[in-house]
Formats: sequence, C-alpha cells, structure tokens
Amino acid sequence: MKSVSATDTLIPVPRNGKDAVRVTVSPETVLFKKSTAVQTATVRVTVADGDTDVPNTAFACSVPASLTVIEDGLAWYSVRAGANAVDINIMSAAGSTPGRALPFSVTYGGKTENRKITVRTVSDGEPGADSVRYWLKGSVTQVVRDALGTCTPSSVSCTALSQAGNGAATAASGVVTKFARRRKTFITVAALYTCGNAVTVGDGDIAVEFYLYRNDVLVDTLTIPVVDSGKPGERGRNGRLPVPYGEYDPAISYTATDLVAPFVLQEGEYYVMNKSVTVKGVSPKADYAANGTDATWLHMEFFRAVYAELLMARLGLIGKAVFYDEFMFSQYGRKNGKEVNYSGGYDIPTDAGGLFDPNIVINFLTGALRCRKADISGNINADSGRIGALAIRGNDLVGLVDGVETVRLGIGNVTDVTKAFETRSHEFTMTSTDRDCTTDVEMTRFGYHSGTARRPGEISENRDDGSYTEDTTLSCKVSFKLDSAVVKVEFGRFDVGYNTRSGSFRGTAKGTARLYRVSDSTRTKVSEWELEEQSARDHEVSGLAAGNYEIDISAWLVPAAGTVSEWWGETVFYATAIWVTSGVLSGGKTEIARDGFLCYQGETRYLFFSKGKGLEVKFGNHGLKVGANGVQKLVSGTWKDINS
Repeated sequence: MKSVSATDTLIPVPRNGKDAVRVTVSPETVLFKKSTAVQTATVRVTVADGDTDVPNTAFACSVPASLTVIEDGLAWYSVRAGANAVDINIMSAAGSTPGRALPFSVTYGGKTENRKITVRTVSDGEPGADSVRYWLKGSVTQVVRDALGTCTPSSVSCTALSQAGNGAATAASGVVTKFARRRKTFITVAALYTCGNAVTVGDGDIAVEFYLYRNDVLVDTLTIPVVDSGKPGERGRNGRLPVPYGEYDPAISYTATDLVAPFVLQEGEYYVMNKSVTVKGVSPKADYAANGTDATWLHMEFFRAVYAELLMARLGLIGKAVFYDEFMFSQYGRKNGKEVNYSGGYDIPTDAGGLFDPNIVINFLTGALRCRKADISGNINADSGRIGALAIRGNDLVGLVDGVETVRLGIGNVTDVTKAFETRSHEFTMTSTDRDCTTDVEMTRFGYHSGTARRPGEISENRDDGSYTEDTTLSCKVSFKLDSAVVKVEFGRFDVGYNTRSGSFRGTAKGTARLYRVSDSTRTKVSEWELEEQSARDHEVSGLAAGNYEIDISAWLVPAAGTVSEWWGETVFYATAIWVTSGVLSGGKTEIARDGFLCYQGETRYLFFSKGKGLEVKFGNHGLKVGANGVQKLVSGTWKDINS
C-alpha cells in the first residue's frame, strides 16, 4: 500500500455516489397579490452535505451586496448572513404588480452557483352568486266572520315571491304552491294552488293555509286565520292600557310607556299617567292642579269607564264595592263624624285601623259581616248556605250553574292561568299487517314515548323486458286511549323517510295519516293530514272526547319526474311523540281573589291579574302580558318583547 505524504494533494470523494454538497433555496417561488400595500417575503439559502438538511459549517456562502436597487417594483432590502445560511428578504413596492426572476449567486469552497428566485402575482377569486329567498304574501292578514256568519273578505289568495341577494322582489318561478282548509277538529288534504286565484272561505273554516315548495322542499307557509268579530269597546283617550298600582307612594318609581300607564289612588281620587316617562316623588294631585291636561298625572274623571271595571290591589273598586286587603266595604258611610254620601269620599275602614266607618263591611278572613241595614231571608250560616245564586263555601262565595262552579269571590290566591291547563306526553302502541314490516315503541330518556315502523322495499327496471317494479308502500297503525276529554292532542313530528341499502334514489317520501275514534266495531273519522320528510309542523286536533283512537298510516316513495331509480332499502315512518293537553279549569270561570282575578274561557281566551305575576290577556292568537319581564306580546304562540 502506498503511503500518503504531506505534500500529496487530497481529492474529496462523494459518499454512496451522491454529491458531497447541496445548495437549497426555499422557497424558489414567491407569490405577491395585486395590492396597493407593501408586501414582503423571506427566502432562505443553505449549504448542506449530501442529501441531508444538516448545514455544513465548513462552507461559506455569499449574496449580492447591493440590496436597495428597485427593479419592476421589487427590492432586495435586507440580507442576514451566517456561516452556512442566508435569509434574503424581498419587498414589493406599493401598487406594483411584479412578475420576474431575481438572480443571485452562492459561493462555497471556491465554487460559485447561479440561482434565481421567481416572483409571481396572483389575484383573488371571483365573488359567488347571490342567494335567493322565497316567501308567500297573503291578500289579507285575517278574515273576520260576523254574528250572521258573513266573512269579510269572502275569499283570500296569495302570491309567491323571490329575491336574489339585495335585489328587488319578483314573482317566484320554478315553485309549487298548495292550500288547505283548517277546521276545528281537522285540516283538509293540501291541494295544488295557482297563485292569485281566489279561495272562498267556507262556513266551517277557521283558517286557510298556503304552502310553498321548491324542488319538493317546503320553503314557506302562510296562515290566514278566520276570527269572530266581537263587540267594539269604548275608545280610549290616549291608547294606553291603565294598570292598577294601588295607593300612591312617593317612594315608588312609576313608569308609563306608549302601551301601558299606571293609575293610583291619592286622597280618595284616582290619577293615571299621561306621558311615557318614569317619575318618582311627583304628587299626582299637585301635578294635575298645577299643569292641568298637560300634567304627567291626569285626574281619572276622563277614564270613568276604565277604572270602574278594573281591580286595584288596595282601595280598588269592583262595581260600587271597595276592596282593602281582606275587607270589602261600601263607598258610603261616616268619616270624622260626618256623613259620606258622595263618590270618592271613602278611606281605610275602621275595621282595618282607618277613620272611615262604612255602611257595610265584610272581613273575608274571619267571615265577619257588619252593616247598618240588613234584610235577610232564608238560611244564612257562616259555613254553608246561599246568598241569592251565590253559595258559601268556607271563606268564599261561589256561583254555580247546573252544579258547575263559574264564579268565585274569595280571600285565597287566584288560580295561576299558566296552571289552568297542562301538557304531557301520552303512551301509544304501533302495529302493522305488512309483510316484513317491523314496529318499535320505546320510552326515551327524555320521558316521552317514541315509535318507528320500517318495511323493506325496492324500485327497479328490468332492462331486458322493460318491466318496472315499484314496491315501497308501508302501512301501519298507531293506537292510543284517552281516559277523559282533553283540550287538544298534538302529534309531534310524524315524519316519513327512507334508508338506502343499495342503488340510489332521487325523489321524496310522502304519506297520509287518518285519525279515527273507535267504538266497538265502529270507526269514525276525526282528522286527516299529509306526512312529509322532516316536517317542520306538528299536527294538532282540538277537543277530543274520552275513548279509543287509531291512526292509519300510509307511506311511500315518489321518484322525481323524468328519473328512473334502481333502489333497494327501507321505507320508514317516525312517530316522535304524542302530546295531550288537559284543562284543569273546565268551561268558563271567573275568580276574584285577594291577590288578583281571573276570567277564564279556555286556554286561548282569558284575562288574568295577580299581585305577584302582573297582568296577562289572551284572545286567540293575540295576547298582552305585563309583569316582571316587562311588556310582552304573543307572537305565533311565543311571548316576545313588545318592541320585537
């Protein structure tokens, strides 16, 4: 073997046949946007051994020293060099659109390599298309039926509209409209409807409903209710609803809005707020005396028809009687030794520690009655008996009609209207006589019963002989029993659908539900409605009597027009829940209690006031509530802020 001397020249040999040195430029391409702002980018240059990314510190590299020359909107504006790596910072001038290659060189171990950095300009993508909104617009908001059954207007119609983005609304195209008639106990099957055509309101209709579909998907509904006209009340002077606040207290803040106004009693006179403000410590009597009709507080002589019919918490009137805590007494009597025989002269009775001695006073806590004159006939007892048509029951006077309580005057707490009826889930069963159809009903973890029916089906076309097979219809029965009459029954999310096992299907699932009352072998139809995929509405039936009920379900698949599906899977029916609403108060009833009153004619027609909960009025789909949450209105069955 030849030995190596100090004067010999050593030649580096690459390992494993690979280059001993590799120069890396990352990234080799820099992207700038078309922009008026200055943009920067950083490129790193490294020298490494072989094909690794480990820098070789035995080498050095260099880049151009002139870094401030601007060419085509570009500048080399800084270089941070190390022993084996260099960061080159590139900047674009404001408003430039650079697109070129920037050359530079790298020197290492006495060797120079020429490299370049490519600079390109990119643009943002084009904006997407505007979304389109579809909706229905009715010819009227409601139909009014008078006492003779005449409807005004006699017919209704609707139009379908669409709007692209923020553009103008136009007549919708490519849509399908249907309509149905809602009756007291059922709703008719939806029929095709041509927009603009008149639909005559029938004698039994309580509403006309329109449905808008696009691509077989329900996109909007419109309900035009039919309401019975009532006798108009007296027109209020300023449109505000007076709300009783009892005796005036200078330490209390009183707030009036454009809709409600507190009214109070001060020194035997009533005053109501006349402006939408909040006041505290403003004496109603002094304010009215100084400012007249422009005062914040107006004298109640302008509102006799109002305050004669409203109950106040203390020293309030019902008819000609005055109420104070547990006492009811007359307006006339004696005060400070003088006869009081004029309106508004009464005060706190002597029985409650006051100075006014009424002609008659009743303590509804103890049952004590004191009066100056009495003409009593019949049997009167502290615990039983009658006074005219009123029966004495404990500390209450109760009015009975055919044995049913319709009026109660007492010292207890008024029945909370929110507890006058309750809604609960109801148990049901499901069966089917279809071949291979399975049904399943279970109690969910949320506490209500839910059921499902499934049946195998197929849609196919034999391409050899042209025969066509469509076997997707599912039939089943939902059964339930009512032990007593109920206010209403809601069939929550009765939907139809399908599961695909093989092939594909283009179309939608459809179905019908028919509700029957069953007595022995007789079945009486009560209601019928259409079933859809993922229905957004629950079906409701009102006033069902006690008994057995069955719902015949039929579901099937409808392929889209012009398509032929090769499909095998399951047709599915979902019975998510049945909800039953029972009335704790049956029929009509009026209560007057120590803390409020209630006039109740059903869950959608009542007037309720209590000292703790405030005022609540509901008439059909309309309602007003004044309480701890402010002033609210009823919108589609939901209480919302009056200004929403």
